[in-house]
Amino acid sequence: MNQKRLFCGIVALAITGFAESPNFIPDSTFKESSLAGWHVLGQADWSAQNGELTGKAKPGGNGGWLVLDRSYQDVGFFANFRCTGGCKTGVLLRAEKTADGMKGLYVSLTGENLSLDQVTLDAEGKQLTSEKLRPGAEMVR
Repeated sequence: MNQKRLFCGIVALAITGFAESPNFIPDSTFKESSLAGWHVLGQADWSAQNGELTGKAKPGGNGGWLVLDRSYQDVGFFANFRCTGGCKTGVLLRAEKTADGMKGLYVSLTGENLSLDQVTLDAEGKQLTSEKLRPGAEMVR
């Protein structure tokens, strides 16, 4: 399978909302045109414009992650995602650094196949392992 992957990875225990929802009141909303406070991991080019984050896999690459530089205590997240050209998209929560890269809970938001996986990534952002978890597993404490 040679699908390019674009992920909005969040190195955090939580993040506030990026978009507006009628019954979700975020502490903050991303309305930036800058990637200040984020860093790129993997083979993708990321940009921010008018509150939208856009990722494009580099030619020959497997995509990459956009990682928030700071962490949060609690989670409340709302966003709109659009994925074109056979890509995959999702959010990495509860991410933590490991000796070889990082690990966390990946919430896939691709198509109608919403899923939750425990994943490990190498230092370059390449996914090394993925273990499907039951719905809601590890997300509630």
